[in-house]
Formats: sequence, C-alpha cells, structure tokens
Amino acid sequence: MPYAWVFTSGGGPNSTARTAMGVGNRNGVVSIMAELGGGGAVSPDILAMTERGLQRILHTLGMLPDYKPDAVRGTREFHAQGSVYAYQSGLFEPLKDIGDTVVSGETVGLIHHPDTPLQAADQIVSPYEGFVLCKRALAQIERGDAAFQIARDAEQR
Repeated sequence: MPYAWVFTSGGGPNSTARTAMGVGNRNGVVSIMAELGGGGAVSPDILAMTERGLQRILHTLGMLPDYKPDAVRGTREFHAQGSVYAYQSGLFEPLKDIGDTVVSGETVGLIHHPDTPLQAADQIVSPYEGFVLCKRALAQIERGDAAFQIARDAEQR
C-alpha cells in the first residue's frame, strides 16, 4: 500500500479499548489492519492493491512459497497528528482531499446552514500541519463530529 499508519497508542496489555486492536493488545498479539476505500466504497485499484499486499504478506510468512512477488513500490510511513472537529452542525463542504497538504491554521472545510441561507458558512480550521489522512464522507455534520484526520510523515515527528 502507498501509506502505512504506525498506530502507537493502542494501550498495550492493559488496554481497555473495545476494538480488535484492544483485544489483540490484551492478548499480546500484534495487530496489522487495513482501512480500504472509505465512505463505504472501494475501487478496482484498491482491491488490486489489497490482493497484492495480502499475497506479499502471506509469502513473507512462508504461507505462499510459490508466489513470486513483484518489485517493491515503497510505502510512506506516517503518524496521525489528530482529528479536526466540527464546532457547528450543518452541511459539510470539504476543501481538502485525502493526501492534500495542510498547514496549521488553514481552513480545510466549511459548514453551511441551509435553514438560514444568508448566514455565512462556518470555517473548519486545522490546528495541525501535515496531510489529510481521512475525511468525513457524509455531508450532514453535527457539532463534535470529526471532519478530517491529519497525519505527518514519520521522520518529521
């Protein structure tokens, strides 16, 4: 895959997280997970990358000894900086897409108010610098919803 998120706050053996990673941590199991697509959709490209990745992992573990992996393509390792939240409810308009660069203090989205059409849109401002790791797929947004998650390359940490 082109990106690898190294998640370092899974809680360890005392994790109380009610997630697959939390269960793994409590039982001493290293978790390797993938989020594919987004917004409930996948594409043929993502499916092809997923199949390639699974075959490479199974081959590395000795489970597909006859598989001949193609050339390494390189993976960008990153760490999440944090989420950017909505402070108002309304209709979300993203101004950034996944992979776009973000600077701290930049307006990354707008919240429109269809019930009061003359009201100016509220700005969603990123407190983080990096790039967009994920963005909200739904237009309707409520106060407190995460609109974006911003990440930074691992070597910049």
